[in-house]
Amino acid sequence: MRKVSIAIRKVKIDGKLFFQVTTPNPDGGRPKRKTFSDRKEAETFVRIAKTEQENFGTAAFGITDRLRADAVRAAEILEGTGASLVDAARAFKRQHDATQNGIKVSDAVARYLESRAKSIKNDVHAKTLKTRLELFAASAGNSTTAQITTDDVSKFIEGLPYEPRTQSHFWSHLRSLFAFCVKKGLATRNPVDDVERPKVVDGAVEILTPEQATRLIHASDEKIRAGVVIALFCGLRQAEIKRLTWQAVDFEQNQITLGAAEAKTNSRRVIPIPANAVEWLLSLRKKAGAVWPEGEIPRDLWTQARIIAGFGPFGHTSKAAADLQSAARTLKPWPANALRHSCISYKVASDPNLARISYESGNSPEVIKKHYNGLASPAEAKKFFAIAPAKSGKIVKFAS
Repeated sequence: MRKVSIAIRKVKIDGKLFFQVTTPNPDGGRPKRKTFSDRKEAETFVRIAKTEQENFGTAAFGITDRLRADAVRAAEILEGTGASLVDAARAFKRQHDATQNGIKVSDAVARYLESRAKSIKNDVHAKTLKTRLELFAASAGNSTTAQITTDDVSKFIEGLPYEPRTQSHFWSHLRSLFAFCVKKGLATRNPVDDVERPKVVDGAVEILTPEQATRLIHASDEKIRAGVVIALFCGLRQAEIKRLTWQAVDFEQNQITLGAAEAKTNSRRVIPIPANAVEWLLSLRKKAGAVWPEGEIPRDLWTQARIIAGFGPFGHTSKAAADLQSAARTLKPWPANALRHSCISYKVASDPNLARISYESGNSPEVIKKHYNGLASPAEAKKFFAIAPAKSGKIVKFAS
């Protein structure tokens, strides 16, 4: 292609003098010409054209008048932001690409869960995470990760039929999901960031009296009594009890060892078994297997035990539990997490070492002090940890 020099030449049009500038055609065709009535305007255009040619080559001459007008308007819009036209173009390109690269939410959930599979050692947590994210994916239908908005997430969380604490957990799970999507280029931004996290107001912790705890143990069927005793006097969480095996209960050292897979905190924990709890467990222990049996029967036996001990009413009961509930004269509401809360509260009342109690409980000292301090007296704690089975004098047999 013949090199075209940028220069001014005089031309007459209809007998009038004009100044014409010839510039290269970026498409390789005939050179372009621009005509000016004023020489100074032509000279200014030549200076700019030569600078642009030096910086950008012949592509600089492909800018149409419309494109120049758009550039001026865009610069006005960006004024005060500190961003250039190139910055704006790059941001739009990223958003455009993410929109094109977005995938169905259900597929994103599957990819996210796969990425977390090795890091989540707790089976219960993994199952809960999967259930909650798949519930959101079902609500999203065919929407892609790039199409989900803050309003979509907000409406989903607000529509959940759960208490604020559980809604807050959903919020956290969804935020992690979309952070993964942003990192993988499946979304331009995290829509959960602008959704207000549900506020959780902790209610007052309620505990069982020594008398109530005694009635509860005696009311518990032998199939579930060991789990009740361990939760009540060792403070294990319900989920930890369900994962606990007899192999983890050491009667020589009188301690329970929770591995990282069993503990909620995903870290190994060793919990001492109080002397009174040992007395209860010796007649219930087995060589191996789960401490808390699987299935619906243990769950129903647990409901029946609480009703017999004077607590209720409970919904979704079996006929046996419903009959017990109908026959009961008065029932007190069952305190949430009563077994664990009672254990920790009585420990705090009898032991000033909050660091030790927090380790054994799998909580921070701050949480222990905030929620459990002052709920029981040392005298009540002494009575609580003295709850033991009646002395029968019989030889304890080792269950098969």
